[in-house]
Amino acid sequence: MRMWYVSLINLSLFLFAVDCATPFLNAYLDERSQKSLHAVLISALDSNELSTIHHGAAGLKLAGIPIEASKNKALCSIVQKVNGEELGQLYHAVSGAVALKDCLLSIPNAKGTIEAVLKEDSPTSQNIFLALSVADKLKLKVNYKSFAEALTAALVKDDGASSLSHGLNAAALLDNTNAGKFFIRVEDLVGQAEEVDGKYLHLEGGLSITAFGVYGIYNLADKLDKSPGVKS
Repeated sequence: MRMWYVSLINLSLFLFAVDCATPFLNAYLDERSQKSLHAVLISALDSNELSTIHHGAAGLKLAGIPIEASKNKALCSIVQKVNGEELGQLYHAVSGAVALKDCLLSIPNAKGTIEAVLKEDSPTSQNIFLALSVADKLKLKVNYKSFAEALTAALVKDDGASSLSHGLNAAALLDNTNAGKFFIRVEDLVGQAEEVDGKYLHLEGGLSITAFGVYGIYNLADKLDKSPGVKS
């Protein structure tokens, strides 16, 4: 079960990081591989776990595969019951709702959960990303300066691949003035990439962190209208 879930996250993050996912998959995966990938994503929709629903629905959306109407409604009902005080669950519920069709969320305490991250003794870049992502998807206003200060401290404390990947994705959700302060960290992340088989580079943490990190680099560069500095 654990390996299946890890594979699901890896697949969905891989899709998430690839622009124009469907044409890419059609060009590089044969029909059998595509069907296998789709089957994993579809099977995720039978879960009651918010994280699994999120990744399954998001993967199918990026692959261009619609979810049957009654199933979509049932999944929406599950994500709408989220405990808004749990940041991780809130993130998966909001992200899942975005991936589903016509799934609206009303979470009165969402802003309080987001702002609670700033009150933590040492908020991690992951929690900062989750909070900013929820705020962005729910269109809630936050104090960008305070989040930028918290993110700066988090990356000083932990500048590993996972922390930097979450940090760059978090920075891309800030306003331009504060986001620009973190573009220099792209070089720090790229510098941690290790060569595989003399052809590829990957980050510690495997495919999921590598895909997430690359997405963060390009997303932040696009926000700031700069070259990502990553050629291949």
